[in-house]
Amino acid sequence: MERLSIDSKGNQNNTKFLGLQAIGIGSVVGIVAFPATLGSLQVLLFAPLRLSCSIPIASSVFGSLAVATSATIASITSLSASLFYQRFHPSLVEKKHNKTTIKLRYSFSTTDIGFYVAAAGVTFKLIGGRFKSVLPSSFYKSGAFAHSFIPAKGQQYATTKEKLILNSIGRKHGCHTCGNRRSKFYVGDHIPPNSLRKQGEQQVFYPQCNKCSSSQGGLLGGNSLRNSKLKLRTHAFAIRLYHLYLPFPFILMAIRQYIL
Repeated sequence: MERLSIDSKGNQNNTKFLGLQAIGIGSVVGIVAFPATLGSLQVLLFAPLRLSCSIPIASSVFGSLAVATSATIASITSLSASLFYQRFHPSLVEKKHNKTTIKLRYSFSTTDIGFYVAAAGVTFKLIGGRFKSVLPSSFYKSGAFAHSFIPAKGQQYATTKEKLILNSIGRKHGCHTCGNRRSKFYVGDHIPPNSLRKQGEQQVFYPQCNKCSSSQGGLLGGNSLRNSKLKLRTHAFAIRLYHLYLPFPFILMAIRQYIL
């Protein structure tokens, strides 16, 4: 809905308002768009380029760029959805005799994108996200969901006691490769794998689901180990709390309207 107003110089301005339902629709679209964009970048860009979360420094750089890109797309689609909805439901902005109707004065400029990106990045980190974790996992190094581990005593399988600990870690953080938290049990994944361990190199156990363990075993037993090292596991559907997107465009509008 647009209102005709007169400024201090006598000029007419069209002021656009967004109703509560339009804000809600836009927020939901943003909440969906943020993790969807992160997952798409992982599958369509990082995986084909063989960029994994185990690459030092570069993985965090690419991950932060992915979060920034996703925040920008989510914010723009969120605004677009709210405006589109408002266009076809203008009467919902304000009823003539209802002064308590919640509405926000629409505002947007390209410089606002900087706020969206910064706010999304800070939120992502505060909730526990790691930028490198938005990239695919390697089967030969600690994965995107690698948090806790236990020392591996040689190349033997995990003991019964160690498996109980790994199951506890797996239920909390998921398979370190794909993020699956619904596995009935987790195997102890040697990192580095036994066949790739250098003399004197210390190994650790990370929890790994059966599916990833089988895939890793097939790759290690393949004829071309060099090519198999390029295989990555994507985890676009392993949603975590740090995938939460807050409606930053509407938050900024509210700050401008009620605080500044």
